[in-house]
Amino acid sequence: MRRMSMVAGAALMAALPLAAARAAEMPDLKGAWFGKSEQINAKTEIKDRDIVVNILDQKGNRFWGTTTHGGETEKMIGVIRANGKSLYWVDVDDTGLVEGHMLAPDRIETCYLESGEHAIAACSVLIRKQ
Repeated sequence: MRRMSMVAGAALMAALPLAAARAAEMPDLKGAWFGKSEQINAKTEIKDRDIVVNILDQKGNRFWGTTTHGGETEKMIGVIRANGKSLYWVDVDDTGLVEGHMLAPDRIETCYLESGEHAIAACSVLIRKQ
């Protein structure tokens, strides 16, 4: 029994630096991100719209803020995957999903997908302005 406790303790001690390293690898997303959303909708209408994403705060891999496009501002919440490169967010009052990938510290490629009667597919490259 004592040997199992020692093995479990050693495994925990080995995992702590790894967990700390993962937390340190999370990119800081806070700030205002600007881009152009290249969209197609269920009616096969093609549109380009300016988009602004404001990341208001972040705790570890979780973040929240607003997105503004087409004259509407919506609240959003999101997460960053453990790889520190992939991220996802959803609008609080909508049914779509944004999937993103960090291209550089101040550049993110995102794609928005929503299915159904009001389906839309859109991609953007967002650049953070300081």
